[in-house]
Amino acid sequence: IIGRLTALAQPVTEPEKDILARPVRAIFSYGTLRADYSKEGDKWKVVDSSCKWKRAFVTGFELFQEPNLYYPFCSPTTEKKSAKVFGTLLTWPTDQLFAKKLQICNRIEGYEPGRKHGLYKRAVVKATIAAKGGEEGSQSSNSTVGDCTETILAYIYFQEKSQQQKEKCAAFPNGDWLQSKGSTKSGNR
Repeated sequence: IIGRLTALAQPVTEPEKDILARPVRAIFSYGTLRADYSKEGDKWKVVDSSCKWKRAFVTGFELFQEPNLYYPFCSPTTEKKSAKVFGTLLTWPTDQLFAKKLQICNRIEGYEPGRKHGLYKRAVVKATIAAKGGEEGSQSSNSTVGDCTETILAYIYFQEKSQQQKEKCAAFPNGDWLQSKGSTKSGNR
């Protein structure tokens, strides 16, 4: 816990040149960073008018929420390789704007390259955009995988938790936090 608090109290900004040296130019978001989190967009205002987003999913992760916290986390799974997490794929029109938004997301998620004890870790995944329900701003169900069209490399923020830790959390077996959250709160997101 001390390492996590230190990471949050003394954030280190990932240099733009390091970000742009890698080919990834998208962020996969499944919780409060989702573009469809609310009518206004994500909770943190990362999704702005220049952001393009589509509904997408990743495989090999499971979705959970710790008691008394308002946000979910995903965790890699070795047992359920076909498990899916649904969310939105975020992109921006310029490399520099993408780098700035990734730096903001790093701070939100408590992620710092090279640090072991941040709140979240970050990895590169293949995010799949679904043709049905995949259009920007679409209100159809994320859980409809239907005619998958393309995969895009994206960053994902995740936590590694033991099975014991996961068992203490609310699980979202359908992989869609907003859909599950909405169904438990009379459809309100």
